[in-house]
Amino acid sequence: MRRLTGIFILALAIVTIGANAYAQISSAAVLFLRIAAGARAAGMGEAYVAIADDATATHWNPAGLGQYPLSDKWDEVAIPDSLRPITKLALFKGEGPETDYRKFDIWALSSRGLVRYSDGRWIRDDIIETKSDQTAESIVRKYAGLSGEISEEKLKSLMDRVGESNNSFPRERLDTLQDLVSSFLAADYADSTGIR
Repeated sequence: MRRLTGIFILALAIVTIGANAYAQISSAAVLFLRIAAGARAAGMGEAYVAIADDATATHWNPAGLGQYPLSDKWDEVAIPDSLRPITKLALFKGEGPETDYRKFDIWALSSRGLVRYSDGRWIRDDIIETKSDQTAESIVRKYAGLSGEISEEKLKSLMDRVGESNNSFPRERLDTLQDLVSSFLAADYADSTGIR
């Protein structure tokens, strides 16, 4: 009887030691696996399956990825021969709500310079809205990265290119127009420095 009691106690000890070791596995190693994926999910007590709409959706609800914007939409953008070869390409998120991933700006460096894809076409130039106190020279300096003292020839060359791009008139006619407008200004006109 004593032997049977000893075997019973030994068997009971083996079973309880194994059960105790099995119960402690999840709290003994790789504790970081118990942390909820994503701050939003953790803040909601991990009740996140139905609304998983960010990068953590692969953890919480992989089947919900089919509902993700652009999950089944692919756009193909044709590059005209005149812009080839494209040497660099950049994709920037444009204006719009944070969850709308359909609004992107595509910029590329092509054989003809910097181009942007917008509204179904490639655009080589951009419209810059000016303020009343800005001059063409200050805009050229800002966007061309010119600061401090630069050679007058380089600045004049850039200014001539801007003038030719934005006007259909020759430079001589613009100079004549400037002289004509200046002649009608009062001598004490405060903003005449930008015109004369």
